[in-house]
Amino acid sequence: MAGINVSKTNNGVRVNKNKGKYPTAEMTSRVEGFFELLLIDSNDFTNKESEKVFFKIYEYIKEYDRILYSPISNICYQCFIKYEVNGQIDIFGSLVSNIEKVSGFSGTFGYKKRMEKAKRDGDETEVQLLKDTTKAIVKIWDHVNLAQNQYNVLSQTDDEYRKKFDKLMSPVQEKINDEMRTRITELSRNMSEQLLTLVGIFTALAFLLFGGISSLENIFSGIQTTSLLKLVILGCIWGLCLVNLIFVFLFCVSKMTKLSFSSTENGNASIFQKYPIFWWTNYIIITILLVSSLLYFFIRNNMFKWLEDAFAQNPGVVCIVTGGISFLIIVKIGRVLRDMCKNIKEEEK
Repeated sequence: MAGINVSKTNNGVRVNKNKGKYPTAEMTSRVEGFFELLLIDSNDFTNKESEKVFFKIYEYIKEYDRILYSPISNICYQCFIKYEVNGQIDIFGSLVSNIEKVSGFSGTFGYKKRMEKAKRDGDETEVQLLKDTTKAIVKIWDHVNLAQNQYNVLSQTDDEYRKKFDKLMSPVQEKINDEMRTRITELSRNMSEQLLTLVGIFTALAFLLFGGISSLENIFSGIQTTSLLKLVILGCIWGLCLVNLIFVFLFCVSKMTKLSFSSTENGNASIFQKYPIFWWTNYIIITILLVSSLLYFFIRNNMFKWLEDAFAQNPGVVCIVTGGISFLIIVKIGRVLRDMCKNIKEEEK
């Protein structure tokens, strides 16, 4: 339906007594008055009621030259909140139906009779008022439907807002839950693996160390009946075994835990450059073992007799030569091992 500007429907016939001054409070009260008659069940809205509302609006148009639409919107919104949200009645359906019945009054015999009488009497004001009232009713009908559409589109209850929010957030929440579930699963698995690894490491290390200490105690238990060189040789053999066992154990643990204990992260480094402490330890123990074994062999086979005679004849020379040779051998081996364990970065510099 086309919009109707009630303020321009009098075709120059001025029926307003207020001359542009609008008592809005009174106008609002009059609008609420004829809407109270419209807000009933459409089954109870008879032709008599429609005629009554028509002339209520007629009196309103006669008094004022425009309709206030804000009270209509407020009434529609309040009715929706009061009735429709609780599912009591279809208040908008009844309201629109009742307005249509009032609009239909213009086609009744009573309306036509009054219109013909006004025309016969030459009462242009009455004729225009009847036409303006009919157009105003159509405008009211249009505004009620507009208010209903606005409320349906713009309004939402807490439940509706929650449903819309849940609908929009559901994919995001599912994605977050999946990611969190995956991360928690991975974290739990990693923690379990690390815990088992730590328990295994400390258990094995405890057995290894305490077993080694116990075996070392057995070795030195015969210190009073065994020569010192033999004890040193046995201790060196025990030390070599223990050091290598610890190294192999730590190497296996590093592979299981994917944690490196090497001295450099360079992938091109040799095994000597990655684990210098291991090779230095072996170097020291092997040096002591060789020297002790050599001395034990000499003493065991009385090979120091000629040495004793030589010492007796040239003690200074023998001491210097043997000491120098031993020192040179030890220093040479140390330098070779140091060069082999040198860091690649130092070589590049």
